[in-house]
Amino acid sequence: MTKKFIILSISALIVGILLILWTLGWFLDKQYKVAEGLAEAKFPYAEYSVEKLKEMFPDYIDRSNITNTQTPEQTHRLFVENLKAGQIDEAVECCFRKGEWGEIKEGLQLVIDDGSFKNMVHDLDTDIVLNVDLGNRRSYDYGIIIDGVNYGSGIDFIKSSDGQWLIESL
Repeated sequence: MTKKFIILSISALIVGILLILWTLGWFLDKQYKVAEGLAEAKFPYAEYSVEKLKEMFPDYIDRSNITNTQTPEQTHRLFVENLKAGQIDEAVECCFRKGEWGEIKEGLQLVIDDGSFKNMVHDLDTDIVLNVDLGNRRSYDYGIIIDGVNYGSGIDFIKSSDGQWLIESL
């Protein structure tokens, strides 16, 4: 084997691996959009236009142009303040979509029952930092320091039709 053959083989292998990784990333992005109802379920997974979405879903609302009435930071602060005051119902009802209230309240009750509620509130009682902005959805990071080690977590928000940013997941 010549040195030139080895270099070409390694180069071809690297290009092949990069092509596979790019294809996988493209596929996963398309599958996310299909799952969100933003693209066709058949290859090549064409994304729907706003017009097509309005035709398919007459109640579809393009939230990108809706004025903010409550920022994600304000929603986060309101949520934490209600939790600190022990007002679970208010914390959930101010900051989550109505259809999720029961599930969120049950989850918080489990945290209370297992004795980790104060720790959760303490962890959440910090500034949040924007990580990803997708227009109608935003992801924030927050972190706490325990024994000199920084532990981070995330909180996701979705914009409601009235411009209020609600917690989508903790």
